[in-house]
Amino acid sequence: PIVVVVGLNDLKIIVHKEYLTPLLEKHDCGDSIVYEDLTSSWKKAELSLQSYQGKTNHYDTAKISLEQLHKEQLESYEKSAKSSFAHLLSSYIYPPMTQPQEPLPVYTEKCVQATKQKSLKMKRWNVSKEMEDECLWNPLKEGAKKSYQQLLKKRIDLLKKKTTTTKENNAKTTIP
Repeated sequence: PIVVVVGLNDLKIIVHKEYLTPLLEKHDCGDSIVYEDLTSSWKKAELSLQSYQGKTNHYDTAKISLEQLHKEQLESYEKSAKSSFAHLLSSYIYPPMTQPQEPLPVYTEKCVQATKQKSLKMKRWNVSKEMEDECLWNPLKEGAKKSYQQLLKKRIDLLKKKTTTTKENNAKTTIP
Protein backbone atom coordinates (compact mmCIF):
# COMPACT_ATOMS: atom_id res chain seq x y z
CA PRO A 1 0.00 0.00 0.00
CA ILE A 2 1.02 3.55 -0.71
CA VAL A 3 1.40 5.63 2.45
CA VAL A 4 0.26 9.20 1.95
CA VAL A 5 2.06 11.75 4.05
CA VAL A 6 -0.85 13.58 5.58
CA GLY A 7 -0.53 14.95 9.08
CA LEU A 8 -3.23 14.27 11.62
CA ASN A 9 -4.38 17.89 11.72
CA ASP A 10 -4.53 18.05 7.93
CA LEU A 11 -6.60 14.86 7.79
CA LYS A 12 -8.97 16.13 10.49
CA ILE A 13 -9.38 19.38 8.56
CA ILE A 14 -10.15 17.48 5.36
CA VAL A 15 -12.86 15.28 6.88
CA HIS A 16 -14.31 17.97 9.16
CA LYS A 17 -14.55 20.32 6.18
CA GLU A 18 -16.22 17.55 4.18
CA TYR A 19 -18.73 17.11 7.01
CA LEU A 20 -19.39 20.74 7.85
CA THR A 21 -19.36 22.45 4.44
CA PRO A 22 -22.82 21.28 3.25
CA LEU A 23 -24.30 22.10 6.67
CA LEU A 24 -22.77 25.57 6.73
CA GLU A 25 -23.88 26.27 3.15
CA LYS A 26 -27.44 25.36 4.05
CA HIS A 27 -27.27 27.40 7.25
CA ASP A 28 -25.83 30.41 5.40
CA CYS A 29 -28.81 30.29 3.04
CA GLY A 30 -31.11 30.58 6.05
CA ASP A 31 -32.37 27.01 5.74
CA SER A 32 -32.87 24.81 8.77
CA ILE A 33 -30.62 21.82 9.22
CA VAL A 34 -32.65 18.62 9.36
CA TYR A 35 -31.63 15.19 10.56
CA GLU A 36 -31.17 13.93 7.02
CA ASP A 37 -28.61 16.71 6.40
CA LEU A 38 -26.54 15.43 9.31
CA THR A 39 -26.64 11.84 8.11
CA SER A 40 -25.84 12.89 4.55
CA SER A 41 -22.85 14.92 5.71
CA TRP A 42 -21.72 12.02 7.88
CA LYS A 43 -21.80 9.61 4.94
CA LYS A 44 -19.97 12.07 2.67
CA ALA A 45 -17.21 12.72 5.23
CA GLU A 46 -16.92 9.03 6.09
CA LEU A 47 -16.51 8.20 2.41
CA SER A 48 -13.82 10.86 2.08
CA LEU A 49 -12.03 9.48 5.13
CA GLN A 50 -12.21 5.92 3.82
CA SER A 51 -10.10 6.96 0.84
CA TYR A 52 -7.23 7.40 3.33
CA GLN A 53 -7.68 4.02 5.03
CA GLY A 54 -4.42 2.07 4.93
CA LYS A 55 -2.63 5.09 3.43
CA THR A 56 -1.92 7.05 6.60
CA ASN A 57 -1.10 6.30 10.20
CA HIS A 58 -3.70 8.83 11.36
CA TYR A 59 -6.80 7.16 9.92
CA ASP A 60 -8.13 5.78 13.25
CA THR A 61 -7.57 9.04 15.12
CA ALA A 62 -9.25 11.04 12.35
CA LYS A 63 -12.17 8.61 12.34
CA ILE A 64 -12.64 9.08 16.09
CA SER A 65 -12.50 12.85 15.60
CA LEU A 66 -15.15 12.67 12.86
CA GLU A 67 -17.36 10.46 15.04
CA GLN A 68 -17.05 12.98 17.89
CA LEU A 69 -17.97 15.85 15.58
CA HIS A 70 -21.02 13.97 14.32
CA LYS A 71 -22.04 13.07 17.87
CA GLU A 72 -21.80 16.74 18.89
CA GLN A 73 -23.93 17.78 15.92
CA LEU A 74 -26.57 15.17 16.76
CA GLU A 75 -26.62 16.32 20.38
CA SER A 76 -27.06 19.90 19.22
CA TYR A 77 -29.88 18.80 16.92
CA GLU A 78 -31.62 17.01 19.82
CA LYS A 79 -31.14 20.03 22.08
CA SER A 80 -32.78 22.20 19.41
CA ALA A 81 -35.66 19.73 19.13
CA LYS A 82 -36.21 19.83 22.90
CA SER A 83 -36.12 23.63 22.84
CA SER A 84 -38.63 23.67 19.98
CA PHE A 85 -40.95 21.31 21.88
CA ALA A 86 -40.67 23.47 25.01
CA HIS A 87 -41.51 26.59 22.98
CA LEU A 88 -44.53 24.86 21.42
CA LEU A 89 -45.79 23.85 24.86
CA SER A 90 -45.17 27.27 26.41
CA SER A 91 -47.32 28.94 23.77
CA TYR A 92 -50.03 26.27 23.75
CA ILE A 93 -53.52 27.40 24.74
CA TYR A 94 -55.62 24.54 26.03
CA PRO A 95 -59.06 24.44 24.40
CA PRO A 96 -62.36 24.61 26.26
CA MET A 97 -64.42 21.48 26.81
CA THR A 98 -66.92 20.99 24.04
CA GLN A 99 -69.23 18.60 25.88
CA PRO A 100 -70.68 19.05 29.38
CA GLN A 101 -69.59 15.55 30.47
CA GLU A 102 -66.41 15.36 28.38
CA PRO A 103 -64.13 12.71 29.93
CA LEU A 104 -60.45 13.43 30.60
CA PRO A 105 -59.16 10.97 27.95
CA VAL A 106 -61.32 12.63 25.27
CA TYR A 107 -60.15 16.09 26.31
CA THR A 108 -56.50 14.96 26.38
CA GLU A 109 -56.78 13.41 22.92
CA LYS A 110 -58.33 16.64 21.63
CA CYS A 111 -55.28 18.53 22.96
CA VAL A 112 -52.89 16.02 21.38
CA GLN A 113 -54.62 16.24 18.00
CA ALA A 114 -54.63 20.05 18.09
CA THR A 115 -50.90 20.00 18.85
CA LYS A 116 -50.24 17.55 16.03
CA GLN A 117 -52.05 19.90 13.65
CA LYS A 118 -50.05 22.87 14.93
CA SER A 119 -46.76 20.95 14.76
CA LEU A 120 -47.41 20.05 11.11
CA LYS A 121 -46.85 23.72 10.36
CA MET A 122 -43.53 23.78 12.15
CA LYS A 123 -40.26 21.95 11.62
CA ARG A 124 -40.53 18.19 11.90
CA TRP A 125 -37.93 16.74 14.22
CA ASN A 126 -36.50 13.32 13.55
CA VAL A 127 -35.99 12.21 17.15
CA SER A 128 -36.72 8.99 18.97
CA LYS A 129 -40.29 8.29 20.05
CA GLU A 130 -39.05 8.19 23.63
CA MET A 131 -37.62 11.71 23.38
CA GLU A 132 -40.76 13.02 21.71
CA ASP A 133 -42.89 11.42 24.43
CA GLU A 134 -40.65 12.74 27.21
CA CYS A 135 -40.32 16.28 25.88
CA LEU A 136 -43.62 16.87 24.11
CA TRP A 137 -46.46 14.42 24.58
CA ASN A 138 -46.10 13.62 28.30
CA PRO A 139 -45.85 17.31 29.33
CA LEU A 140 -48.75 18.13 27.01
CA LYS A 141 -50.90 15.41 28.56
CA GLU A 142 -49.98 16.58 32.05
CA GLY A 143 -50.91 20.13 31.06
CA ALA A 144 -54.20 18.87 29.59
CA LYS A 145 -54.97 17.13 32.87
CA LYS A 146 -54.33 20.36 34.85
CA SER A 147 -56.38 22.38 32.36
CA TYR A 148 -59.19 19.82 32.57
CA GLN A 149 -59.18 20.03 36.37
CA GLN A 150 -59.32 23.84 36.23
CA LEU A 151 -62.17 23.74 33.72
CA LEU A 152 -64.09 21.29 35.92
CA LYS A 153 -63.53 23.47 38.98
CA LYS A 154 -64.82 26.52 37.10
CA ARG A 155 -67.84 24.53 35.93
CA ILE A 156 -68.57 23.33 39.49
CA ASP A 157 -68.16 26.85 40.89
CA LEU A 158 -70.51 28.19 38.22
CA LEU A 159 -73.10 25.50 39.03
CA LYS A 160 -72.83 26.28 42.76
CA LYS A 161 -73.29 29.98 42.03
CA LYS A 162 -76.36 29.25 39.86
CA THR A 163 -77.80 27.00 42.57
CA THR A 164 -77.22 29.64 45.26
CA THR A 165 -78.73 32.38 43.07
CA THR A 166 -81.76 30.20 42.29
CA LYS A 167 -82.31 29.44 45.98
CA GLU A 168 -82.01 33.13 46.87
CA ASN A 169 -84.47 34.09 44.11
CA ASN A 170 -86.89 31.41 45.26
CA ALA A 171 -86.63 32.62 48.87
CA LYS A 172 -87.40 36.21 47.79
CA THR A 173 -90.51 35.15 45.90
CA THR A 174 -91.87 33.03 48.76
CA ILE A 175 -94.61 34.83 50.71
CA PRO A 176 -94.20 34.48 54.49
